[in-house]
Amino acid sequence: MNTLHELKSVFGYSYRLFKLVWSKYRRLLSISAVVIVLVSCLPFLQNYAVGELLNKLVRLAGTGKFGSELSALLVLVLVAGSAFVACSVGQYFLRSVLYKELFQSLAVLIHRKVAELDIPTHENPQRKNLITKVQENAMWRAPDFVQRMMFLTQNTLECIIATAVFINADWIIGSMIFASMIPRLIVEVHYNHALWKVETGVAETRRKFWHTRWFLVDVRALTEVKLFQNVRYFVDLLGDQLGEIKDREIEVERRNLRNQLLTLIVSEGASILAIIAFVNRVIEGTLEVGSLAF
Repeated sequence: MNTLHELKSVFGYSYRLFKLVWSKYRRLLSISAVVIVLVSCLPFLQNYAVGELLNKLVRLAGTGKFGSELSALLVLVLVAGSAFVACSVGQYFLRSVLYKELFQSLAVLIHRKVAELDIPTHENPQRKNLITKVQENAMWRAPDFVQRMMFLTQNTLECIIATAVFINADWIIGSMIFASMIPRLIVEVHYNHALWKVETGVAETRRKFWHTRWFLVDVRALTEVKLFQNVRYFVDLLGDQLGEIKDREIEVERRNLRNQLLTLIVSEGASILAIIAFVNRVIEGTLEVGSLAF
């Protein structure tokens, strides 16, 4: 039930953020989507070409012939590999540009909206916690969230392509591979949701941290702190507040590590079973070596 709620929340956040980003960066997102598709598909195309090339080489071994089909496969392997490298470099550039564009837009938007709030709202502790949460996280979390969703989209697309390949060879093995990938996607979604919950939980602590920090960086406040010899007290208080935030964030990372390792056991176990099954087919003569490599 919690997983379904988390999925619903993440999809809801994704949709609202996507509408905001799409309204301002339609062209950049469109190009990024095309690059994601290419980066997802090109490795499979190259591996397919390598597999067919191996099959062809096995048949032509010792004949001394170098036909046009072999040349075409060799060219396809080289072109697909080079195109993948080029698209990967382009994808890194597009992600960097999108991150910086989003950061600037959100920073301006957030500070404008916060400045428009009335003074009683700023003085309300609960509202102030929310404002602190937004100011502390939105400018960084939102671009990170967009990049994370692009990463998940690419992983999902690659999973679908791999499943289609395996199902084409053996629907039972393909279904097993697909089922073993689902827990990893769920863990990724749960991780994103857990990080956001932590930020919600430590919003008040962050507000107190910035208030404590003010006593150590503002000249007038620091003068008074030094006058009463309270520097050590405020430094220790600041350390405790940062320590509380750090401990809660590390706990999320620790749980994510455990979940990732558990899902890795499932997915790798399915991959091992698939490899064993296909190796047996090669030995039986029902599958070519190149197809196994693919």
